[in-house]
Amino acid sequence: MSADEKRPRGPRRGLPSLAITRPVGTMMLTSVVIVLGLFFLRGLPLDLLPTIVYPQLRAGVSNSGVEPQVLEETVAKRLEAALATTENLTNMQTEVREGRVGVNLTFSYGRALQHPSITAWKGTTANVASGQAALLHRASMNGLATRGQYKRELEKQAA
Repeated sequence: MSADEKRPRGPRRGLPSLAITRPVGTMMLTSVVIVLGLFFLRGLPLDLLPTIVYPQLRAGVSNSGVEPQVLEETVAKRLEAALATTENLTNMQTEVREGRVGVNLTFSYGRALQHPSITAWKGTTANVASGQAALLHRASMNGLATRGQYKRELEKQAA
């Protein structure tokens, strides 16, 4: 019996039929795809924790020659009390050294986007479009800020 006689007769039904009738070719093609996949998988960048830039601000006061205890009592506590009421503040860290007081403020990322749109929306169906417009504007301003292109004049132009 020749190789042609072993093959089933009748119309071929496409790729599945070809894969079944030629198992060696199918295995070779599968092996090539797996090897190439593993080869290129090594080159893919993988970032398990994406870079998130949280909005931060640093307030500092310097007064050379003053003891840290004095600065803490006279400056740091007052500065903390005044800055603690800042809207959307999530974290505040104070560092006192001789002659210097530094306060690092971290703000929530999403709240800066949501607040103007929620204020414009006011919970009514009639204001949905204005809430969406406010959210779109705030998102575009945040995008500009992450690229270092934000200018306060852009806020005035949109208003």
